[in-house]
Amino acid sequence: MKNFLIRGDNYDTLEYLKNKKEISGKVRLVYIDPPFGTKQNFTFSGDRFSTISRMNGGRLAYSDTLSEGDYLKFLNSRLTLIYDILSDDGSIYLHIDDK
Repeated sequence: MKNFLIRGDNYDTLEYLKNKKEISGKVRLVYIDPPFGTKQNFTFSGDRFSTISRMNGGRLAYSDTLSEGDYLKFLNSRLTLIYDILSDDGSIYLHIDDK
């Protein structure tokens, strides 16, 4: 299995990948850019589907409202699943601020 795209919650996707024998333990690179506490909702609209913004009137793309302990639990659960699918020489790149 290679070159595929899964659309959905990354937690559900990571659970799925963890249970695929041809993938689990063989992933060499993971890059994640999770929300990081902006306390805002981000939306998209039909004419700007590839752009997520803070504009009113669009459909909700995601809420970035977690903070402190809740945020750490959110992040920890995903990092644990990522660790489970990584190969021994795999790397995780985590982007966690606006720089």
